[in-house]
Amino acid sequence: MRLRDRGLSVGGSSLVMLGMLLIAGSSEAATWYVKADPPHAGNGSKNRPFNSLQALEARSGPGDTLYVIQSHGVLDGGIQLKDGQRLIGLGPKVTVANPHSARATLTNTSGARYDGDVIRLAKNNVVRNIHIDNAFRSSILGINAENPSIEDNLMTNDMAVHDLFEIEGPPPSTCSGTTCTGEWPNGYILFAPQTNHFGAITLVSCGPDARGTPKLDVQLQTQSYCSFLGAPGSIADAGTVTIKNNVIRDSNSDGIMLIDDTGVTSTFDVDHNVIKDLSQDFSDPTTLGITDHVVRSRGITLITIDHSVSNLELTNYDASNLSPFGTFAADGLVFLACGYSPLVDANVWDVSISNPFLTGDNANGDSIEIQHHASADGILNVDIRRAYLSDPASTNVKLIDAANPQNGTYNVSISDSVLSNRNTNGIYDPVTNNNGNEDAQIRYSGTETPQTKAVNLTVRNVEISGLGRGIGLRVGPTRTVNTNKIDQLHVLVENSSFEDLTGEAVYWSQSSTVPIGEDGGAVIDLGGGTLGSVGNNRFVNNGVPGNLPQGVNPAGIDPIAPVDGDVSVSFSPADEIPNSRILLFAEHNYWGGGAPVISTTPGGAPKTDIYFTPPGVVFAGVTDYLTVDPRP
Repeated sequence: MRLRDRGLSVGGSSLVMLGMLLIAGSSEAATWYVKADPPHAGNGSKNRPFNSLQALEARSGPGDTLYVIQSHGVLDGGIQLKDGQRLIGLGPKVTVANPHSARATLTNTSGARYDGDVIRLAKNNVVRNIHIDNAFRSSILGINAENPSIEDNLMTNDMAVHDLFEIEGPPPSTCSGTTCTGEWPNGYILFAPQTNHFGAITLVSCGPDARGTPKLDVQLQTQSYCSFLGAPGSIADAGTVTIKNNVIRDSNSDGIMLIDDTGVTSTFDVDHNVIKDLSQDFSDPTTLGITDHVVRSRGITLITIDHSVSNLELTNYDASNLSPFGTFAADGLVFLACGYSPLVDANVWDVSISNPFLTGDNANGDSIEIQHHASADGILNVDIRRAYLSDPASTNVKLIDAANPQNGTYNVSISDSVLSNRNTNGIYDPVTNNNGNEDAQIRYSGTETPQTKAVNLTVRNVEISGLGRGIGLRVGPTRTVNTNKIDQLHVLVENSSFEDLTGEAVYWSQSSTVPIGEDGGAVIDLGGGTLGSVGNNRFVNNGVPGNLPQGVNPAGIDPIAPVDGDVSVSFSPADEIPNSRILLFAEHNYWGGGAPVISTTPGGAPKTDIYFTPPGVVFAGVTDYLTVDPRP
């Protein structure tokens, strides 16, 4: 230290100042070491590391760096980090290391300490290169954990010590009112309205607002979810949450569970994560008597409640094999808005979500689910780019109203993506017309609520093929009709391909007695319309009932499904004149080389290209069409 340069001398009060500087220096952040198998406890130095997480936690202070030395042993018991601490594993990169190598491995094998969580976060923590194995509950739990960074970690066998009943709790028949004895802490349900579990990574943040009343879903916790977890208090802004380069696999928990509640703002940077092989040791829930609900087995779930704002950048995400056979909601990515005025802004880019073993519940297993659940005036803005979505148990991209939300808005765009489906996951029954999973690959389901404010769907440069419809409504045992009031319906499709679908490429049927487009209009623009679509879509070999894509079990194909052609837009019943109007545009597209065949008679596939019902559907016909396939 050059004292003169700082205007100091070695006499008088300057010595006092020097002493203060030295004292301040002594409180600087320290470095500590811990290892699983040293014979003695040690003092936390590199040469004499601690041999327990409890000792490390007790001696370390805020801002310290905690190193876990690689070992063939495992450190048990869990750890609560302090503000600013960094927990870093030494040794090989755990996400790619030889499974028998020495590494930094932590666990918490019972619920006696920290409810079985392995790492609990405080504020401004870093967790890096740790193998977390066999957690009794979550691998990593954060409650109001501002600015955490969770990077390069491996999480395996979460909740592996539990059977399905321990995780799910008993059925609702054992509940009293809205209280169920099987919920956490006796079971592991976190968000009761959907029976969402804790995830390998579970982050819950709560703002300064009170719970919105009256509760739009009576199963919502009366207090915030932070208080429910025993951590009262709030933060206005959770800062930036970084979750990068992690692998979560071979676990009985969900993958990543993010909950924003009571007016908090969170920004999530989630990049290069792999989640796969979840719940593989479980039996079909129905064989165990769980028949009142599906069991959630999801990759990433973001739940935004009561005036909260969730901002998400999700990139380079790889999810696969998220459930075994049975009634499992095996969703790859879920956005769920609940309560009053929740807002989600999400960019979902460069993702692959697949279901290679064709498992999961055929009404709930979606690649991407975007849901208003008991919300009022909620907004879901989701931009999906360069997504490869395949073989969902239900739908590749689902927009769904559930538990009677009010005035929800969907602003969803899908671009530069490939959506395919060969998953029948059901047996065709000629009596019930149960056609397995011949579902719409981009689907709106609004059957529970009186009103949706807006559905704005943009599809650009997307390839859709395989079983079911391309874009449309929920598929049911009979022809599906939307009975939900929608103030604005805007569907724009351009530069996209629909090929070898067993149903219509684009389908909408509106109840003649339910208004649509009263505030903002109802427009389906496939080219040349008021939304600005350039067209250039191709419709090839669609609407062929009984079509059998390669590798598909014919038992799940409905050979008599009513299909109207490539494009079907109608009001039902067709003989009633509706007060509403849907504008349909379909210029400058490829229909097989010639002009499209247009009909007002239903069930004309495969000869009919466009079916519509006048006067409710306003369609001027097609004067401009492509004679050469734009994607030969």
